[in-house]
Amino acid sequence: MNTRLAPGGSVAIAASMSIRSPTANGPAPGVESESTPSFKFLIYGKTGLLGGLLGQICEKQGIPYEYGKGRLEHRASLIADIKNVKLTHVFNAAGVTGRPNADWCEAHKTETIRANVVGTLTLADVCRDHGLLMMNYATGCIFEYDAAHPLGSGIGFKEEDTPNFTGSFNSKTKAMVSFQSFRASILLCNLLLINCLYLTLNSQKYMLKANNTINLSIFDNLER
Repeated sequence: MNTRLAPGGSVAIAASMSIRSPTANGPAPGVESESTPSFKFLIYGKTGLLGGLLGQICEKQGIPYEYGKGRLEHRASLIADIKNVKLTHVFNAAGVTGRPNADWCEAHKTETIRANVVGTLTLADVCRDHGLLMMNYATGCIFEYDAAHPLGSGIGFKEEDTPNFTGSFNSKTKAMVSFQSFRASILLCNLLLINCLYLTLNSQKYMLKANNTINLSIFDNLER
């Protein structure tokens, strides 16, 4: 995991991982191997950009997966998903980012908290009760440059640092999850992405959302 500087003078925690398919360069499909782990992923966020991409990656790498049917805010439905799917990992890419852009969250704070905070932490708690690792994908910045972390200094933020970016309500909800899950020692890996660029058109992709934002001036804040 590393700290990445983001446009607009803010910082996001970015991470990536490569998952080896149980059948890639290994035993033929249907043949078990004691040395090769068997994966099955439960993914939330089927209709979103990141959730859809996670499913595509699993298909490409031959990793069994299913999309969760439960709502994040409904604990019983999440438990039912886990009981019905013999899984090894949970990937959450569900949440509210706002349509046409994050400004929607400013006028719909209750709905945003319900999905991004209550829902995510409920899923994380259910995963903890069942001994499952949860990978949480989200978008938004939670850190920005300050006196202790000057622009261009190379001084990054640590996982235990209190998030200090308050530029949008959407980002505040992501900060709540990151900080509270760390303090509660929940088995949760937070992967925060910013300004997602992708080759095909989608209403949730960054350039189209940026086009729907009235006041956009990120280039003046880019580090030279």
